[in-house]
Amino acid sequence: MTDIIPEALSDDAALAYTQQMRQRIVQEIAGTAIPKDADTQKLLLAILDGMDRNALGTKRLQVEDRNSDADRKAALLIAEMQTQLGIVNPFQFGVLGGTTPSHPDRLVDDFTIVPGELDDTPITSNFKDFTAKDV
Repeated sequence: MTDIIPEALSDDAALAYTQQMRQRIVQEIAGTAIPKDADTQKLLLAILDGMDRNALGTKRLQVEDRNSDADRKAALLIAEMQTQLGIVNPFQFGVLGGTTPSHPDRLVDDFTIVPGELDDTPITSNFKDFTAKDV
């Protein structure tokens, strides 16, 4: 039986080869009728399970390929629309005018900091003390 094993196979050819071997084994085991003994039935079910997993995996990859192609086309469409509308990527061309946009030194003119507002240490408290505080 070792003379039917090919030397080197590509990934797709190896998958096709194993599927063909599984089909041949299934035909040999259950040629005319389903086997009656439990061991042969378990072997047949394991082979059929492998065939199903292979087929479902192939279908899953095909769906993922279609989805990734659709995502690629959507990204190209969005980029095309932005280009037509004059929206450019500032990281690609640099900032127009040569200056980098930034916030002013003082964002809000009139504010007061409440005591404890800038503290970063946790306050130890319990429910009784918390509810007893005047608000």
